[in-house]
Amino acid sequence: MIYLSLIDNCCTFHDTELRRHNDAEHPINILVFLIDNDFINDDRLYKLNKSIVDNDFSVNINIPVSFGGTGKSVSTWIMCDLP
Repeated sequence: MIYLSLIDNCCTFHDTELRRHNDAEHPINILVFLIDNDFINDDRLYKLNKSIVDNDFSVNINIPVSFGGTGKSVSTWIMCDLP
């Protein structure tokens, strides 16, 4: 089942740098897609979704110097639109 590899990918969202606000390939957006399509019954997805609902997560983000950032990856939270 192909969705199992997508679930494995979702488990890496803490380590995957968010590069654009609309990055459809970022694991957090894949997680939202899987949950929206009722794959939440997988225990790993349930735990990830619960951490998001409980506001207990962060993502790595790199804001370039040209946009006022440091140019380095930092762990933080961010609010953005979905792709």
